[in-house]
Amino acid sequence: YARLVEVTDGRDRIDAVVRLAEACERAGSPMDARAALEQVYALAPEDEMLRVRLRRMYEAAGAYAELANIMIAEAEQALDEKVRYERLAEAGALSLRVAGGEKVAIEAFRRAHELCPEDHRIIIKLADTLGAIGEIEEAASLLDQSIDAFGKRRSPELAELQHSMARIGRLAGDWEAVFAWLDAAVQTDRQNGGAASELAVVAMERGELDIAIKALQAITLLKGEAPMSKAEAYLRQGMIAEQKGDPKKAVFLAKRALTQEPEYSDAKSFLEKLGG
Repeated sequence: YARLVEVTDGRDRIDAVVRLAEACERAGSPMDARAALEQVYALAPEDEMLRVRLRRMYEAAGAYAELANIMIAEAEQALDEKVRYERLAEAGALSLRVAGGEKVAIEAFRRAHELCPEDHRIIIKLADTLGAIGEIEEAASLLDQSIDAFGKRRSPELAELQHSMARIGRLAGDWEAVFAWLDAAVQTDRQNGGAASELAVVAMERGELDIAIKALQAITLLKGEAPMSKAEAYLRQGMIAEQKGDPKKAVFLAKRALTQEPEYSDAKSFLEKLGG
């Protein structure tokens, strides 16, 4: 098949290189077909079969930059706007897995955002990536516009945008903004476990114990999972109770932590410290 790729052209060459790729994959060395596939694809970038084969090969090899380029090519060939959006969003995500791939990711996310400006997910990806390369002001402006569009309506999507704004505040070193936006995200959606977990930690660090308790209670009432476990949320409430001079409540909450995780060593140590 490798020889056929050299001596044929047109559809015969495409057929030969696809067969070569299949043979290499069956032999357990899919990247052996890389040079031939890329050479033929460069001559016929519109061929869907070649794109599919290249994509499978890059996925097997973890060649994310090359795979992102395939996604962008597929987006440019697609007639359906939804397909174009999905390919561009995927290209952006793949580019972030490559060292120094932020600029390519931003370009892909921008194009996806133009296709679907109301989708909060692509707005967050674009803002987070802009923030990662130091474009703090642009990221904050993008999120501000999206948040303002909600008006007084509350929704999980708005909470995710507010949480993203807190991450931008963290990158800027503005801890007042971090605290305010995390608080807003939890107030907007009590099921946002990520925002509640971060808010609990930041509030405890700042000595805002009442706000920390509310965030920790929200974690214990979550229907799903969160970065902070329910056991840790109960234990942190117990620590706050101790700080407030209520050792009985502290013991009770530490025991609640152990009902969630019976081998939770931090909770056991805390109980021993309290004599509970």
